[in-house]
Amino acid sequence: MRTDIPLTICGEKSHAKTDICVVGADDILLLVRQDKGHKDAEPQLIAEATAAFQTDNTRRTRVLGQDTIDAKIMPGITLVGSSPTFLSPRNLRKLLHWGAFPSCMPIFLRCLAPLAV
Repeated sequence: MRTDIPLTICGEKSHAKTDICVVGADDILLLVRQDKGHKDAEPQLIAEATAAFQTDNTRRTRVLGQDTIDAKIMPGITLVGSSPTFLSPRNLRKLLHWGAFPSCMPIFLRCLAPLAV
């Protein structure tokens, strides 16, 4: 299901629109971005993961009355043709929200699925 997720970057409000978004009861579970040839899929997926992380934290505080979390594994898949790449961004909290250089750089675990020959 395509989902429009609010995103704040450097204090500016924007949004990220996913190609596919799997949503659980209380948070976003998985993002999928297809490379359509005119845009690089990985930066788009990273923006979507950041937006999903921000949205999940907002929901935790405003709806569920819980504290924010500092880290979350936000799995994602990019599809270039029929070849998937699995990404798992970590350490996303406040990375882009205030536009300041983060105290620790985000980590993006990346796995390119091997193709059968």
